[in-house]
Amino acid sequence: MQRIDRAIGNFRIEQFISTGEYWFMRTIRHPLSGATYDLTEQGTISVDKNGVIGEFTAHGVWLSGALKQADPHLCLWIAGKQLPNRHQLAAKALTSD
Repeated sequence: MQRIDRAIGNFRIEQFISTGEYWFMRTIRHPLSGATYDLTEQGTISVDKNGVIGEFTAHGVWLSGALKQADPHLCLWIAGKQLPNRHQLAAKALTSD
């Protein structure tokens, strides 16, 4: 299956060409280590550091993989509840009666 990856802000968009489906994944690169943190569909965090991959809970507890350490704060930030940003709140306030 052919796939196109694009990034918009903290989101990676994967478009699967054969089916036309889109998958949105929350992704961020750690500012110090350079590791990539991806929120999976199962709610776990996949961390890739120089090709070494590990899977962690939202609290940074190791589940599987060769990579055994992750930043627990970044795991919680990426897996946590997404709140509306201030622009969304302002737009909602302007349109509500």
